[in-house]
Amino acid sequence: MQLDTSRVDKESKGLKRRFNLALWALALLALAAQITNYFALGALESDGGAINLAGKQRMLSQRAAKWALAYHLKPDPKFQALALQDVLSLKESHAKLVEGAFGPSKSLQVDELARQLEPHLEELERSVQRAVGSSPPAPENINDLLQDSNAFVSLMDQLVKQYELDSRVRVTRLESLDSLFLTLTLLTLFLESLFIFQ
Repeated sequence: MQLDTSRVDKESKGLKRRFNLALWALALLALAAQITNYFALGALESDGGAINLAGKQRMLSQRAAKWALAYHLKPDPKFQALALQDVLSLKESHAKLVEGAFGPSKSLQVDELARQLEPHLEELERSVQRAVGSSPPAPENINDLLQDSNAFVSLMDQLVKQYELDSRVRVTRLESLDSLFLTLTLLTLFLESLFIFQ
């Protein structure tokens, strides 16, 4: 019995072509998954930095108020200097946050909250300066300071929560994409076994 070599060669070339096509499909799926993960993880890293910076702003605002209150109880120039230094650091941190020092991954809600925060930051700065700028400190300045500090911290809490919510949405989207790529890879392998190794 003699084999038809031209038929075998033709089937062999067809098999080889389908196998190469399947391998290329798997390679492209793997590459697409890696590229997606690369950009998504970069955005998540950016979120972490922004959340940390927002938390730092919250801490600085509370600490500035604390130093101003300490100055009210005991007018020591050290407390005055510490309060003013924390306000300066707070303004620098806020500028980084607003300018997008952690990349363009901010949502419209985060931009809006950061915009709303601006007048509260300015008012907090003025309240701290008034509280540590008078000797003896006036009680009405302390009341203003407490109100402005509470308003600022409340808005900062909203901003941090929005950053966290945006980050969770990105993680969920990444998980969905990973599931999609896994499904497509498994489907490609199934089709490969069905059509190539029949």
